[in-house]
Parts: sequence; C-alpha cells; structure tokens
Amino acid sequence: MKHFVYGVISTIVLAIIGYYYFNFAQIFPAKDKVATSPSPSASASPSPSPVAKSQPAELDTYPHTPTTKGGLPLTQKTPAVKGASTAHPSSSPKPKITTLLLESSVCPVSIIKEVTDLKLPYLLKYELKNNTALGITAWRRDGNEVILNTTYSGNQGTIFKVLPPIDYLKIRIESKVCTDNNDNWIKLYLEQY
Repeated sequence: MKHFVYGVISTIVLAIIGYYYFNFAQIFPAKDKVATSPSPSASASPSPSPVAKSQPAELDTYPHTPTTKGGLPLTQKTPAVKGASTAHPSSSPKPKITTLLLESSVCPVSIIKEVTDLKLPYLLKYELKNNTALGITAWRRDGNEVILNTTYSGNQGTIFKVLPPIDYLKIRIESKVCTDNNDNWIKLYLEQY
C-alpha cells in the first residue's frame, strides 16, 4: 500500500514539475533571443522590432462601383417630387435617402403633390406640431386610392409603406386641426427603408 501512495504522490509531483518546466521553457528562450545580439558592436541603424511585421496591402483599396451584367454602373434615382427638396442624412453605416415632400407654416392648407420615379421601398412619414392634425389621400397612377381620406395626429409616425411596383403617387394633404401658432406645424417626407 505504501508503494501505491508513493507512486501517486510521485506522479503528481512530476506532473507539476513538468507543467512549470514547459511554461518556463517557452518564456526563457524567447527572452534570450531578444537579449542577445549577433554582433557586439552598436550599429548606426536601429534594428527592427521583433513584433513589427509587414502587413499585406488590402486587396479592395479602389472604390467599387456596382454594375449590371453588361458592366454599366447601377444608378439609383431619388424620387422626383415637384416643388420639394431632397435632404440626405449625416454619414452612417447605411445612409437612407430622405425626400422632403412638404414643410409648412400655413394652416389651414390643402395641397396636392405628385411623386414620380419611385424605385426603392419607402416609408411615407409625418411630423406634426402638438395639437395639430392632417388628412391625407393618395392615389396610384391609374387613379386607384392607396390611402383613403385618413386623419393623422400626434408628434410623428408612418402613414404608408410605398413598395414596388408603385412608382407614382398623387397625394392630397389637408389640415384638419390648426393651433394659434402654426410655425412649421407639418413635415411630410419619404424615407428609404
């Protein structure tokens, strides 16, 4: 029985010694290689750092323009809106195209806007001043209504998802509730999603 106990203890001790030996064997030679110099004299030029390695140049360093099968560049047209300006949001990982349809301080108001060349999926969104409301009706090119005369209130929200094949909208915007101060009471815009 004594021999068995001595054997177990010897095995444990040898395992611990082996563990530390292999750990120190990997650390000490690396330090020795860095500390030793091939020539005893000091050189005029600095020696390269052992950590510094040349990195391969990135393969995709040139600007990439997506193309069609024929090799022509793809172009995405922003929707053309009569009497509207286009605003692009600040840089982000995936910039969205935002097209301002209407921004007004006039209330009451009744305006008709035409939106053409819709190529991408968009959200028709609104922002309203407190205690105001608007009514919206929208038609496709063929005259079919996609938004019936609907009233919206609240600070902001989404009115409609404009999905292909809808490439044209005729929108009537009417004020439903005005306030004493109507400065910038409405903002209506399309936002790519």
